[in-house]
Amino acid sequence: FLAAYYASRLSSDEQLKAIRDHIIQPSMHVVLKFFSGITKLQNPDHWTAIMNNVLFDKDGKKTPVNLRALHCVFEAQNVQRCRELFSKADGQLKIYRETLFSSLDYYVIGYCMESASDTVRSIELE
Repeated sequence: FLAAYYASRLSSDEQLKAIRDHIIQPSMHVVLKFFSGITKLQNPDHWTAIMNNVLFDKDGKKTPVNLRALHCVFEAQNVQRCRELFSKADGQLKIYRETLFSSLDYYVIGYCMESASDTVRSIELE
């Protein structure tokens, strides 16, 4: 939490650089969730950087929404960002069963599906 709080106090440019430099590191996922909650994902540049990372693979191919992205919009409690996320992902949600390890994950999925119910087209569990 302290790392996310510290990042939220940086300048907008420094925040954007930190997001771009560290978003792919698995150890930073928790920090990103807290950062999303603190900032409510209100900065459009930060939101774009997060979406570009979670919606496109390393080759630039569009991918379905993943659980990490859902946790970010859930922590932000930002319905508009949730709707944008599903809209940009063509309404596709893909969750790998082995990543579902807590009841919070199911709660996050439910919140996001309710928030974006008119933009969700498919849900795939693998």
